[in-house]
Amino acid sequence: MLKQNIRLSTNGLNSDEIEETGHFVEWILKSGNRDICDLPFLDDQDAVLVRIPYELQLQGFNDPVASMVSCIYPNIERPQVDPSYFKERAIVTPKNIIVSEINDFTFNITQGHLEIYLNTNSVEASFGHGNNTELLYPIEFINQLEFNGVPSHALALKLGTPVMLHRNLNPVVGLCNGTRLISSHSLPNESSRLEE
Repeated sequence: MLKQNIRLSTNGLNSDEIEETGHFVEWILKSGNRDICDLPFLDDQDAVLVRIPYELQLQGFNDPVASMVSCIYPNIERPQVDPSYFKERAIVTPKNIIVSEINDFTFNITQGHLEIYLNTNSVEASFGHGNNTELLYPIEFINQLEFNGVPSHALALKLGTPVMLHRNLNPVVGLCNGTRLISSHSLPNESSRLEE
């Protein structure tokens, strides 16, 4: 069981900040252990709901994506030179569609050229389908599918934008799932050359 969250360390904080952090740590632990549920629930599925404290909610905004990005990444529309700007911040969501919405919004407000890299998909012919594989599984259809744990068909990058790995590429040198990186340069790709 989690006893202390190192990411919520109190080193260098004043007494008010230590107390506030202590309350947050206690709330996180109780939420994770399902010890708090102050909402009326109708069935067992609802029993895992947790009310987010008012002070942790974004208030008074019509566009939740814009308010979240501006709260977590203030002044993101300006070019960032300090890597710690992204190191100290992250937006984590449970669904890929929300990640795409946040990324699209952020790309629209930040400066720089957007480079889009496309993956290559193919379908292996299986026994019994013969030459009908391309008719049964058109590449256009496959390219639009979004699954958890499967990368999207298109990867959009701008110089200076953060990237999070979702695969263990090379754990020995630290390139593993969850590693956060910053795009430092782009390579030309076939799709961009074809569009020009």
